[in-house]
Amino acid sequence: MTIITITEDAKQHIISMLMRQGLLAVKLGLAPQGCNGYKYTWEPVGTNIADHVIELDEDHFLIFNKDVVPYVIDSIVELQTTGFMGKQLTLTNPNVMGSCGCGESVNFK
Repeated sequence: MTIITITEDAKQHIISMLMRQGLLAVKLGLAPQGCNGYKYTWEPVGTNIADHVIELDEDHFLIFNKDVVPYVIDSIVELQTTGFMGKQLTLTNPNVMGSCGCGESVNFK
């Protein structure tokens, strides 16, 4: 079972951001928020200790804990260009049942 797939563009973006901050990992989480219930969180952290660790390169990682797994199984992390020079990580997630109009919050099946 693949929990999360990361596109090459997203992987390079995460590595670049972590290198600028001198950190090891980005932690994917869920927080209660918005009109649909949950928001994905991306927290740069100085450790790669978590229930699940995905190696981006030998020095950088995407991490998440087991409580997130049921909500992100078979998801794809992608890099989306927004506006002229903006970029953001997005999750294409088959477990999402709905999202708000602005895309900030989601609810799950």
